[in-house]
Amino acid sequence: MRFKINPALPEAGYSVSPSGENGNFASASPIKGVPLGLVAAVVAACPMVAMAYTPPPTDFFPVGVFLQPSSSFDIWKSRGVNTVVDFFPDPGLSVPQQQDALNQWNSAAVQRGLYMIRAPRANAALDVNEKNLLAWSQPDEPDFKNIDPAVLTATYAALKKVDPQRPVYLNVAGSKVMTPSYAGDGTRYKDFAKSADWVANDIYPITAWNHPEWVDFSKPLNPNDMYNGTGKRLNPGTVIDVLRTWSGGKRQMAYIETSWQDLTGPVAGSRGVTPGELRGEVWDAIIHGAKGLTYFPQRVGQTVFSHDNTPANVVAEMTTQDALIKSLAAVLNSGNDATDNTVTLNNPLLEGTWREYGGKKYLFVLNMSSATLSDTSFKTAGLNGIGELQVFNELRSETLAGGAINDSFQPYQLHVYTTAGTSVVLSPSVGTPVPEPTGSGLLVGGIGSFLMKRRRRGIVAVFKK
Repeated sequence: MRFKINPALPEAGYSVSPSGENGNFASASPIKGVPLGLVAAVVAACPMVAMAYTPPPTDFFPVGVFLQPSSSFDIWKSRGVNTVVDFFPDPGLSVPQQQDALNQWNSAAVQRGLYMIRAPRANAALDVNEKNLLAWSQPDEPDFKNIDPAVLTATYAALKKVDPQRPVYLNVAGSKVMTPSYAGDGTRYKDFAKSADWVANDIYPITAWNHPEWVDFSKPLNPNDMYNGTGKRLNPGTVIDVLRTWSGGKRQMAYIETSWQDLTGPVAGSRGVTPGELRGEVWDAIIHGAKGLTYFPQRVGQTVFSHDNTPANVVAEMTTQDALIKSLAAVLNSGNDATDNTVTLNNPLLEGTWREYGGKKYLFVLNMSSATLSDTSFKTAGLNGIGELQVFNELRSETLAGGAINDSFQPYQLHVYTTAGTSVVLSPSVGTPVPEPTGSGLLVGGIGSFLMKRRRRGIVAVFKK
């Protein structure tokens, strides 16, 4: 594909001329005129700088948004987003012009205190002292683009010579991971994982696949549905479990759908997520071990493109959940990357994970369904001997009987139980309010066709270390 800049969108707005679904993909290389296979050679020419990377604080949990212009940064920050993910300059520009555009985008993020995950500069050594650069990113969805894993592994090795401590990030197509005829025994993904320290996946059960039952455990899978052939609910958490194993326990991250993407295809959904489904996808991913999230908010239809098609009620839910994640970031980060710390609960609609941090135990329990659960009793190993648990952010406690908790859940509701007294109630406000964008769309002259290509449980632990 070829990208052309949309004059109305100075950043992250590209028109696209398709050259085949798996043809040359300009965004695969961040450097004009340099094939992806030569990127490693360009990077390798940069000097090695040891220990240049400064990791973020331990109470930082990446909550990102994908491919946004700097004009929207304030809006996303007001929603609780702390990281902007990927910048693709117009390959029709000269290398200096591309780098100028990247520098402007980069400066806008730094000025707002936002972290970045993006491709390296043409001279990767210029990124060495960039404290807000959380990770370098490899080309998005290399499995979908049929990029040879060996090419990415060479790029990874070259980047590590420039800055050995800075993580390298790779996002793959979750639907490909869960397609047995493509993924096979996982060898291809094991090879992809060699090119990254952090592995992400994107799969959009509602808007791309029209399968609400993949995020609603109260709805059975249809065995006659060809997309249910694996017998698994294809959601970010399921893909995380597979990739954790195939990557050898590397850090996992997940993309979360926030909008109706206006996709075409035999199974594309006619709507986006509800606020409850968004909440479910967010916490399902975290429960399965995600150490970072990236929101995908675009509309990528045939005639209309929008950088942000997230409806107001989903924005409100996102803002609330982002505030909760921020308040629990240090707790969530205390888990080991190689395990999800999931717990086995005796209710099929509930799933959970645990953490132990600062001498306190935390049990996260999610109703992963559209059902309302009233006075539901559930238990898991490790609760025996505990008489009472505080409920985080709810100003109440639960008395246990025989190692069981009795509680009620609204659809897709999360409760966090802790042995520590927590009396602080979170405010959903996480920044200065910014007016929401209007609902008017832009004619596709941007990255719509590129984004159209983004198509469409595990290690058991107990609540006791």
